[in-house]
Amino acid sequence: MLALLISGLGLWDSHRDRVRQEEDRVASRKADQRAATFVLTANAMAHDVLKLRPTRDDQVIQDQQIYLPSSIRSAPITTTGDARIESDWFADAVRKREQEKTSGGDHRLPVGIVTTYLADGDLRTDTAIYDIGYTAHSRFLLGSEIQLKGISLLRRHEGSDLQAAVSSIWQQRLAKDRPAS
Repeated sequence: MLALLISGLGLWDSHRDRVRQEEDRVASRKADQRAATFVLTANAMAHDVLKLRPTRDDQVIQDQQIYLPSSIRSAPITTTGDARIESDWFADAVRKREQEKTSGGDHRLPVGIVTTYLADGDLRTDTAIYDIGYTAHSRFLLGSEIQLKGISLLRRHEGSDLQAAVSSIWQQRLAKDRPAS
């Protein structure tokens, strides 16, 4: 009888160890998934600069490659240590587009962002397409001034050519804005 009791306790202890190990594995996977979830937000530092930061405080941006539509800029812009978007990078092209449009309000410019960031001591990479929100204010005799508002996530990007994806979105928007002939 004592042998049966000892065997039962051993079986129970073994079962508890397996349950604890599985709980630890699940918790570890959840922590990895949480660290891998990356979304940018932006604050307007001035009317012409957006300061980018992760939505989570435990993630630190190391560097970024920013892809604008190829009709605006053919090479990516790299930032290191100062994650930002500057209106000077695309203002002339956007001003030209705004002169052709008659609608006011906020406008959007798609941008691809590859971010290398640190989370839980691991270096990770996120690739996504965001919209830059901006307004164009007409200034008498001075043309228009571009005021940056913020960014919003459009989608994650899994493909190989991020700039082509951004350019395609931009071209579709330009086509919608053209008056019908």
